[in-house]
Amino acid sequence: MKIRHTLVSLFGVIGTQILFFWSLYLIGIHFGAADLGEFNSQLAFGCFIGNLSALRYELACVSEDRNSTINALFHSVLLSLLILSAVLFCAVIINASTNTLVFVFAFIFFLGQVLTQYFIALREYSAVSFMRLTGGILFVCCIFGKTIFTAIDSVSVFDLYFLSIVVSVFVFFPVRSLFEVGLIKFDLCFYKSNYRFPFYIFPATIFSSILLYALPILFPSLFGAEEAGYFAIAFRIGAFPVSLIAQSVGSVLRRDAVGACTNGSAKKLKEVYIFYAKIIFSFSLLYLVFGYFFGREIILFVFGSSWGKSVEYFMYMLPMFSLQLAYTSLSQIFLATNNQKLDFLLQFMIGSGLVLSVFISVILKLSPLCMVEIFSISGGGLIIVGVFFTAKVGLRDRPV
Repeated sequence: MKIRHTLVSLFGVIGTQILFFWSLYLIGIHFGAADLGEFNSQLAFGCFIGNLSALRYELACVSEDRNSTINALFHSVLLSLLILSAVLFCAVIINASTNTLVFVFAFIFFLGQVLTQYFIALREYSAVSFMRLTGGILFVCCIFGKTIFTAIDSVSVFDLYFLSIVVSVFVFFPVRSLFEVGLIKFDLCFYKSNYRFPFYIFPATIFSSILLYALPILFPSLFGAEEAGYFAIAFRIGAFPVSLIAQSVGSVLRRDAVGACTNGSAKKLKEVYIFYAKIIFSFSLLYLVFGYFFGREIILFVFGSSWGKSVEYFMYMLPMFSLQLAYTSLSQIFLATNNQKLDFLLQFMIGSGLVLSVFISVILKLSPLCMVEIFSISGGGLIIVGVFFTAKVGLRDRPV
């Protein structure tokens, strides 16, 4: 069963990532590095906001009880909508430079994330895969349409991505399930009983997001949209295996670990951790070796010799990404065992180190390549510490 669930998840993530890279290829070839850099920055900012918009209450969706899962879905979506609306309202009041569409996208992105948690809790991994694939297919079609029809030249790439995600999310949103169990009722007890998520996971997510979103968001303002475009290709290619394993193997690991914790068996949890750790470390090593020998050829073959800068960025970030692949997946063990405080401390350590590396790079006015190199070295070293603690939790002898 574990293998089947993992394969279904892998199918969805691989298919979605292939479609997304196809889209990036079309954007880079037809619209240039500047448009690609701007799109990547808007996407990163929207995902960053959306990921934090419900204070991580959506993680409560992963439960053995179906009613509890749906209850968490309803309350987290409501909270996200309220928080994003309040932030956008405040931004308008103080006349801050805002892009309303980015905030709307953040909410839609969050809906996609919470639906993923919902379907995983119900072990409907095929629904997760099809939802992701739907958005990817629609985005590719939209990019093709933009290259063919001059009537939509004024429509930005980000607008097209937004449209694609909206359709894919609302097609799969389980409105019927909410009404079937009669759970559309606001209850503050939900937020009180799940206080661990905003107290520990939310701050941890802020710091972990630095690794994912800091450079994509900052690059256009620091070095220009074109340089950000070259960086975007390297970053997206490098982050692909991380996303692949974390969203497929990592999500199944967490689901099985929750089941082991529910039974109160330390032995069962240890078996789950060892089983998935072997798979994850194998993928991490394979990615490092494959990326070192073939990364350059793949980028230049797909995008052409004019994208040589992307190769340099990729090589600098490769060690960090291979370590991140292992840690992002294995750190799901912290959530399954209610070790949110430890997860927060580790993410705080990693995030603080990365912020310091970026700050030093900006103060010293280093080149973009030097900034990325320092960022990668700092991140990789700190991530090793995180991997050690996942093993310490997953292999402990006392009952969970």
